[in-house]
Amino acid sequence: MLKFLQRLILRRKLRVVIRALPHLLKERYGAGEYYSAGQVETACGLLKVRASILPYALATACTPETFAAADAGSGNQAYEALRKEICGLFDIDAHRLNCKGLLFEFRNPIGKNHGLGDLSRSGYDGGHPGA
Repeated sequence: MLKFLQRLILRRKLRVVIRALPHLLKERYGAGEYYSAGQVETACGLLKVRASILPYALATACTPETFAAADAGSGNQAYEALRKEICGLFDIDAHRLNCKGLLFEFRNPIGKNHGLGDLSRSGYDGGHPGA
């Protein structure tokens, strides 16, 4: 029972990574399967993603090489373990676990403005130059 609750809580925390992060990355940096660690970290900051969830975001939106460089001390095993956990929690095929696949899988982000509320006070400019 405890394990079930832990998985449920983790799934809830990861929803923003799976549903909103790919949309925000696309708006800010253009469409792509993977992004740089800096781009992911910036987007996670705007989404107010907890530090404990950041490795999941990096494993979702970065290549194995980018993940390893951003998360010092971890390697391909940690990357693959996080991705396997995410796939299990959300019933996603491993080949779809990238930003392009998640955009297709979840066409509508969470709520208006990706659940961010009023973006004007967060410094988020919608990804448009000169906005």
